[in-house]
Amino acid sequence: MRKHNRQILVCLFLFSAVMFSCHDLFAAEWVVMETGNTIPLRDIWGSSPEDVFAVGDSGTILHYDGTVWEPDISGTTLGLKGVWGSSSSDVFAVGSSGTILHYNGSSWSAMSSGTTTNLYGIWGSSSSDVFAVGSSGTILHYNGSSWSAMSSGTTTNLYGIWGSSSSDVFAVGSSGTILHYNGSSWSAMGSGTTYSLQAVWGSSTNDVIAVGDHITFRRYNGSVWSSMKPPVPMDWWTYWAVWGTSPNNLYVGSWALSQYDGSTWHTGLVWEYYYIEGIWGSSAQDVFAAVTNGKVAYYGDDSDRDGIINDQDNCPYIVNPDQADDDNDGVGNVCDNCLNVANHDQGDFNFNGTGDACEDSDADGFNDNIDNCPSLPNLLQEDIDGDGYGDACDEGDNYAVLDTQQNKVFVFDMNNNLLHSTDLSVFDSPTMMRDDGKSGWLVKGIVNGFWKICHIDTSGAVRLLFTNANVNTGGSSYSGVHNGNIVVNNIDTGNTFLYDKSGILISSKDVWNDPEGWSFDYTKMGSVAGLIDGNIAVFPELGASAGGGVGYTPYVYIYDSNLNLIKKSDISSEHILVYSVVGLSNGGFAGLGNTDGGDRDTHLFHFNSDGSLASRYDMRQDIPSITSSTFMGVGITATEDGGVIVTQYNGSKVWIYHSPPNEVDLTGAGVTNIGGVGGSYFQATIPGCTVWPEVISKYNAYVNGQAAWSEVIECYQQYVSNQ
Repeated sequence: MRKHNRQILVCLFLFSAVMFSCHDLFAAEWVVMETGNTIPLRDIWGSSPEDVFAVGDSGTILHYDGTVWEPDISGTTLGLKGVWGSSSSDVFAVGSSGTILHYNGSSWSAMSSGTTTNLYGIWGSSSSDVFAVGSSGTILHYNGSSWSAMSSGTTTNLYGIWGSSSSDVFAVGSSGTILHYNGSSWSAMGSGTTYSLQAVWGSSTNDVIAVGDHITFRRYNGSVWSSMKPPVPMDWWTYWAVWGTSPNNLYVGSWALSQYDGSTWHTGLVWEYYYIEGIWGSSAQDVFAAVTNGKVAYYGDDSDRDGIINDQDNCPYIVNPDQADDDNDGVGNVCDNCLNVANHDQGDFNFNGTGDACEDSDADGFNDNIDNCPSLPNLLQEDIDGDGYGDACDEGDNYAVLDTQQNKVFVFDMNNNLLHSTDLSVFDSPTMMRDDGKSGWLVKGIVNGFWKICHIDTSGAVRLLFTNANVNTGGSSYSGVHNGNIVVNNIDTGNTFLYDKSGILISSKDVWNDPEGWSFDYTKMGSVAGLIDGNIAVFPELGASAGGGVGYTPYVYIYDSNLNLIKKSDISSEHILVYSVVGLSNGGFAGLGNTDGGDRDTHLFHFNSDGSLASRYDMRQDIPSITSSTFMGVGITATEDGGVIVTQYNGSKVWIYHSPPNEVDLTGAGVTNIGGVGGSYFQATIPGCTVWPEVISKYNAYVNGQAAWSEVIECYQQYVSNQ
């Protein structure tokens, strides 16, 4: 068997431009373990943190000895769905067509199950008291010598099983089925749901958790099953796994790993295309999860298990017990991307593994860590607007599209000529794009299980990458602000957060409970956009019917750059639903949504700077495919001349809206699957900067503390361009 070096991929890959890492926040954290396997894993169990088994499709069995993951020979190619053991030399695995395997401490062998039905789950109280469940109500029992069928009293599929003792066992399955075994017979329990239940676990006979389809989360108190608030309020999600150490320390797996601390759910790793089907741990500081991408996620305070806890380890994700650090930058040699030059931030803007402090990517004489445009040669380092981005990387009057299939960003001028394309392989799956508000664009996506936002300059180069607890959720809307900061909405809590480009929190606002706002039965927060005047438009309530809303967006709040509410507009009488918004170069903002409360973007709305609705336009006149069942998403951005660009997600077309809109097919430029679009309203004309006295007026405003120096520079630049 080929061994794989134990490599835990850091939550941010120790990439440069990393302005945040989960290591900064928690002694214990989720990381992804490299297993050398890409076959989906379905369950996991261990006798200790140094003896863990993971099983999956095609007969896959992996074993972890505390240092490396190795493949075991299973002797089958059938899918394996569940694993459990009583000790390191007594482990069972179950799967398709009645497959049951047993491990005796040295090898796996097949057991006779007496059935050909699929088996999905296994649990036991001892080596001679083991239960397996499967299709059509199948329950098997092992007495230490042979397997025999039990009468379940149901024909529904059973997916999970757990017990507190040999006479207190629970099985869950399709249509909300919950069965209980009292030591002599199985009987049905009232679950209170008809959705399928996928997994069950308990801390005691009076505290049992069952999870399943449509975010079903049921809890048993010894008498009745009742609903519990789920970690992710997205109705289409399925919870596949549950495990814990106590009633106040639970872990559930879906497309995200979530942890419950007794009062609050916290999101850990997130995947867009994969999910977690099995969770097991030896303690609250040693938790393993099986992922369908073939990897194993691990949670602990010593992620690389080298004997040095994360908060004291200078390389917490790769084994280095000697803690060698030749350049004394606080980063261990084994993970330092620039060994001979101190670079604590580990900057690596192009993610090639060589630190910015040790590389001059564009060969212009400035190493990447001090180059204001590291992707394009700029010997003079011009930066006329003083925003920190060299003019060569700070071009206006262009737009970009995110291709989620190719993991690329394509940059075009307004004549639709391709200027640049950039590989975004740093992301496992980039999913959305927003305007930065000052220079370039913000892309959000998943990097090794964590949602992150990166900043891309107008040359297409990735400049910054950060995450935090509010970014690390699919349920957040975000936007750049005109001063270069980033604003993030948490749609589930009603909070808005303002960060600088380094990921440091500047301020936050509980929008739903803002005393200057309006009372409402809030369900889901809406979108957010930075505006050209430096303010921020926030929609405190989305209103979508599918999310439990009233079917329309009721309010618009306008906050200043410090999140003080300065204007508000009641648009409930307009009866419109607004999904996404963007600031406009000539003031105000535009949004996409509909007038029927549904899930499609059929209309383009224009708003005044105070949040009042200025106009509405039915885009179905221009884009017939909007009416088709396959047209489910639209993206929007703004252009320098006051127009907007609309794109259909998962297609290759954009519509540049003036009158009439110009339809552009970007297939010829290599675009295949658009996931977002970004414009250049941040390069817009500053009102009143076309003649010299207006420049003087802007300078006087700066002197009086009413304008930033960068605004004076932009004003002067605009004056020059108009001469």
